[in-house]
Formats: sequence, C-alpha cells, structure tokens
Amino acid sequence: MLRQVYRRMVTVIHRDEEHRLNRRAFIHVLFLASAAMGLASVPLATLARWSQRSGPKKAPERGGVPIARVAEIPQGESRNFNWPTEADPAVLLHLPEGGFVAYDRRCTHLLCPVLWDKTMDHLVCPCHDGHFNARTGNVLYGPPRRPLPRIDIEVRDGVIYALGGSPRGVKTDGA
Repeated sequence: MLRQVYRRMVTVIHRDEEHRLNRRAFIHVLFLASAAMGLASVPLATLARWSQRSGPKKAPERGGVPIARVAEIPQGESRNFNWPTEADPAVLLHLPEGGFVAYDRRCTHLLCPVLWDKTMDHLVCPCHDGHFNARTGNVLYGPPRRPLPRIDIEVRDGVIYALGGSPRGVKTDGA
C-alpha cells in the first residue's frame, strides 16, 4: 500500500518539471508527513498514560502556604502577605463577624495596593477611591470594573493556609 501511495506521489511530479513541486504533490507529502507524525505519537501517548496509571498511589497532599496563626489576627483586623510569589501582594481579613477571606491586594483598575478600612468595612484603593466588598471582593463603587481575585484559604490546626485562587481578571462567583 505504501508503495502505491509513493508511486502516485512520484508520478505527480513530471520529469521536465522535477525542480518544481506542484500543488497536488505538496499536499500528498504534507498528508503523509502528518499521518506519520500522528501515528508515531500514539505509542508514546499510550506509554505515558500507562505509566501515570501504574505509578505508586499517594495519599492526596494537603498543601498550601501558611499565612498566619488564627490567634495572631483579631476579629476585624487584616494581615498582608505575599502569594503565590514574593512579588504578588495579598491581604487576609478576619471579618468582624468571624471567618477569614483573602484577596489579591492589587486593585483591578490600575494595580494600586488596596487597604483594609475596618471603619467602613471595605477594602479601599487610595489611588482613585475604589471600594470593594470585604466578604465577596466585588466592586462597591469607584473606577474598578472587576472584583478582586479571591485566594482560597483553609484553616487547619489553628493555622491559615493559602491554597489557590481565581486568576487575575476572571470574575469571582460573588459568594
């Protein structure tokens, strides 16, 4: 079968025009090269999938980056931290009614640092007077159009851990 395909491909190129590859021959060559690469990747993909399944089973890790101990942050106070890297400012709030929430600390308008104003119970951007709801991160008023990206947190054994979060620019659920 391959011999027939090769013979058809070769006969498309005429002897007097050997130096030129016509459109039909080019498409034949392109198709054969694509098919060969596709078929060559099947055993590799199968092997990779098999090695994933047959590897040792591990208990799921309960990762996270420790932020602070629960006892260190009184109700109604905040703690600044960096997450996921040292270049990414974030804020952890201990809400007045209890419970913790964490957000990216850069305003969604022009990336100015937001500050916790416990008298207003808002996160405030001092650059252009943008205000965010402390419980949801949603914009209350001002120039920002998007909510603050939320950082998922978990409290384990009296320690608050940052786990993950919504990417910058993606609307949070507002819960």
